[in-house]
Amino acid sequence: MYVPFRIQDSNSQVLIIMRNPSKANELNSDMTINNVLGFCHGKYSGVFVANLFPFYAKDPRQLNQHIGTSDYEKLMDKNKQTIDELLERNPSIKHVIIAWGANKSKLQGHYEDTIAGFLRSLINMKKLFLQ
Repeated sequence: MYVPFRIQDSNSQVLIIMRNPSKANELNSDMTINNVLGFCHGKYSGVFVANLFPFYAKDPRQLNQHIGTSDYEKLMDKNKQTIDELLERNPSIKHVIIAWGANKSKLQGHYEDTIAGFLRSLINMKKLFLQ
């Protein structure tokens, strides 16, 4: 999803990566997306939003039903590839903000490994800098 801001002098965009979609999509917003847009307005010329997990779930515990299924690895690889391509095609993305909380829902599987893999990829692309 991409949201441009009309009143902005900067040509600097941001990518927000959240855990998983719950209600919002490219046509409809929700409270989380509205909060993200409010945070970014005035700082960036536009906001891209992506998700660590490409599965809709209102409760993160519902993600467990996808982990370990036959399509899980394929969908996760496609999701990562989509995010990597987004970053490669959009050099005006100056920052990547990761916006997911602790694993309070006790997601099964490779939750921490998935996060670490995304972070390594972002560091290698010089899009994420750790201080």
